[in-house]
Amino acid sequence: MMFKTLDEIYSHIGQAMFNALPERWGTAWFDIFLIHPDGVTQSNQQYSLNDDI
Repeated sequence: MMFKTLDEIYSHIGQAMFNALPERWGTAWFDIFLIHPDGVTQSNQQYSLNDDI
């Protein structure tokens, strides 16, 4: 699968995490280090149920 933007990558990973986690969870997060020809991109994403961050 090819992605055109970082947002597409984040959305795909977030949906995959949501699908894989057990039914009961409050917060999930991931860290990304993307190495590309122009350098490195780092991102931290957090997902919370009911907007409880």
